[in-house]
Amino acid sequence: SIKREVESLSLKPELNSVANHRLGAQLEPSGDTYSILSHGSLYQWINSILKTESDEKKMVLSDQVPVDLRVCEKKGAGMEWHVDDVLFEPEPQVEVILTLDNDSDCKTCWIKNGREEILETEPNSALVLLAGQVRHKVAPLKHGRRRILKFVYCRTGSHFIPGSEIHIGKFHNKPLRTKVKHKGKRKG
Repeated sequence: SIKREVESLSLKPELNSVANHRLGAQLEPSGDTYSILSHGSLYQWINSILKTESDEKKMVLSDQVPVDLRVCEKKGAGMEWHVDDVLFEPEPQVEVILTLDNDSDCKTCWIKNGREEILETEPNSALVLLAGQVRHKVAPLKHGRRRILKFVYCRTGSHFIPGSEIHIGKFHNKPLRTKVKHKGKRKG
């Protein structure tokens, strides 16, 4: 299960980010979570809402952007206003925030039609955004804990935009791959 997999991770402070006081870890691509996100109901739903009829247009879990566990549990943990960077071409690039658990007062805020919208994310819920499109933030934590998975779907055959690697790998010092090969389904 996803929760069992994330329990085994060692949390580290997030580096080079618009986030404040957030901890996290990178999931291993060989784990069950990657397989679930690559072929499960969320993968199918993303492809159905984007109406990807052909294999060339299918959205796939990125093998360039790691699946991150992100944890807000320290007072003040949150994220400043920002728009997620577009890392792949051609677009779209779909950013997913899957809330694992949340007993905090963290609120996700975004701008829609010039107005601020506010949402408390419930456990087992997903927030889905198109990269480069939605200005959003996470209001600073006062109490509790919020754990999410953050991951990216991109179009089959998309290319990682040169220089984009500075926006990923916030919880580790491993070298990153820069070639993207999305020829078909990921192997779990």
